[in-house]
Amino acid sequence: MSSAPPKDLAYNHHGWEFLSRTAPISNAQDLDATLEWLADRAAPNPALHAMPEMYFGTNMLTVSQPASGFVLEFSAKQALAEVEVGPDSVRWKEVKVAAAGIWSRRLEQRRAARALSHSDSALGSIAPTDDDQAAFGVHPDDITTTPKPFDWTYSTSYRGTVRGLTPAPTSAEIPMAKLRQREPILFYADNVLYEDELGDNGIAKYSVKIRAMPSGFFILARLFLRVDGVMFRTIDTRIYHEYGTLDVLREHSMHTVPFAAVRVRAVMDVARDRATGVLPMLGPGATIAARPRPPSASSRFGTTTATSVPTRNNGNDDSEVPDPDVAARIVDEGWAGMVLGELAAAAAATNSDSSEVLRDMIVLTAKDS
Repeated sequence: MSSAPPKDLAYNHHGWEFLSRTAPISNAQDLDATLEWLADRAAPNPALHAMPEMYFGTNMLTVSQPASGFVLEFSAKQALAEVEVGPDSVRWKEVKVAAAGIWSRRLEQRRAARALSHSDSALGSIAPTDDDQAAFGVHPDDITTTPKPFDWTYSTSYRGTVRGLTPAPTSAEIPMAKLRQREPILFYADNVLYEDELGDNGIAKYSVKIRAMPSGFFILARLFLRVDGVMFRTIDTRIYHEYGTLDVLREHSMHTVPFAAVRVRAVMDVARDRATGVLPMLGPGATIAARPRPPSASSRFGTTTATSVPTRNNGNDDSEVPDPDVAARIVDEGWAGMVLGELAAAAAATNSDSSEVLRDMIVLTAKDS
C-alpha cells in the first residue's frame, strides 16, 4: 500500500457504523498487487491491464449495521473490476467511434485549409502534420483496432459491495425532495477512489460521498467522465436509508450528454454572468495570457464563436481558442455535474431520456437502535 498511514474518519449513530479511509496515491507495489488481483478475479476472461493514472487503493467507505450483519463497502479495486475489458466490450467502442468522427472532420478541415494555401498542391498530396494526429496519439484510420481492448475511460457499473444481506429489485424511489430539505449534517466524507486524465483529453473520476443527518444517511457514488469534444457522462449510484425503517434503497443510473450541449450552456452562463457583472467583460484585443488554461485547449474544447478570443498561434492556421471563462466552466466538475443533472431532468420531463434507472432494496433484519 501507499507509504503514509491511512487516515480514518469514523462515526456511529442509531446503531450504524460509518468509516471513511483515505491515504495518498498508491505506489508501484500496490498497483502490481491490484493488477494481479484483477487478473485472478477475471480468469479465465481477460482482465484490466492498465491502471488509472491516480489510483487510491487504500481509500474506502464502509457502512454497516452490526445488529443485522449488513455491510456496504466501496473500494477502488472492486470498482475497477467492473470496467469492461475485451473485444466484446461496448463503452470503449462507443467513445472511440464518436471521437474518430470528430478527429476525422478536423483532419479534413486542416487538409482543405492547406490546400487553399498551396494552389499547386492537390488535397490528397498534402502530408499530415503532427497536428493532424488524433488527440490520443492514434490516427483516425487506425481507431478500429487495438491489441488489448478495454474501456480506457475506466467507466464502471460498480454499485458497491454488499455483504450479509441480499438486495432485491424494487419500484420504491429515493425521496429526493426530502433530501433537499435542510438538516444538520452530522457526518460527511468525500473519497476519491481513482482518477485518470485520459491522456490530457478529459477526465474520468470515481468518487463516493456520504452524509449522515438526524433522519438518515445518503450516499452518492459517481463515475464522472468528460471526453473533450465528445461527451460528458455520469454513472451514479445513490443509496438512502431513513432511520426507523427496515429498508436501504439503492438507485443506479447513467446519463450521457454531448459535449457541445454542455459547451453551449457554458457560453450562455458566462454571457449572463458578464451581463450582470459577476464576471468582467473581455475587452477588444484581450488575450488569455492572464488567465491560465490547460495546454492544447483549442483542440480540447473547440471554438465558441459567441465568446471566443481570437489569438495568434504557431502560424499553421487561423483557428480561435476558447473563451477562458467558458473553458473554466467546462473543466469544473461541480458545475458540469449540475448541468448534466439539469439536462437529464429536462429530458426525463419530456420523455426523451432513454437512460434506465435500476432500483433495488436491502431489507434489514434489525431496526435502528
